Amino acid sequence: MIALLVIKTNQLEKQKSFYEKLDLVFQKEKHGNGPEHFSSTIENQNIVVEIYPLSKNQILPDTTTRLGFRVNDLEKTINAILEIGGEIKNEIQETEFGKLAVVKDFDGRSIEVYQNKYLI
Repeated sequence: MIALLVIKTNQLEKQKSFYEKLDLVFQKEKHGNGPEHFSSTIENQNIVVEIYPLSKNQILPDTTTRLGFRVNDLEKTINAILEIGGEIKNEIQETEFGKLAVVKDFDGRSIEVYQNKYLI
């Protein structure tokens, strides 16, 4: 089971606002001499999602990572993402897993957003 997911970016605040629309709640953290970053714990799953600044030798963030999140209300979530300047890559569609839309975060990563028909 996954326990930690770290996203690196040069747009900390913008990415924080994006991922908050996916129901993550972030706290600012700093460990020892490490950089300030944002951290969110998905309590019922014991999964930590963190948003870190790019490493000193990193110029651009990785845009090939594809992530997926499950939400209770897909239309509401998509509208909230659009309100902050987010982009839809694929419109809402019905799949065997429930409703699905693909959006892009502010670095260009593809993010699958599901409304699971079995959990609603």
